[in-house]
Amino acid sequence: MVFSMTDSLSGNATAGEVGRLFGLDVEARPDHAPVTDFRRLVRLVHDNERLLAELETVRTKIRQAWVYLSEPGSNPALAMTHLERLRMKRSALLAHLRSNRIEARILMGKALPNDESIELN
Repeated sequence: MVFSMTDSLSGNATAGEVGRLFGLDVEARPDHAPVTDFRRLVRLVHDNERLLAELETVRTKIRQAWVYLSEPGSNPALAMTHLERLRMKRSALLAHLRSNRIEARILMGKALPNDESIELN
């Protein structure tokens, strides 16, 4: 049976059929539904949406910390400690977004630039 883009978007096609429609590999797992590159990409998109929302929250908190620091009578040690923690969280979020971008490029079959090569331990 041949499935079209409309079938894949309307839910009439299985994950494997959608994957084949987009030219993505399908990895069969006996205990679960097949894991496809397409499903992995969807997971990455959802993960990125969550990470970007968290990143915006961190940016807002950083701005608030700087406003607090500029107020008379503020506790500079407290504000700087809070800012450092927020910077570390921001850095972790950006690193996670970068790893998701690299994984998505690999799934899409695109070559990684030299500066984006990854090392697996």
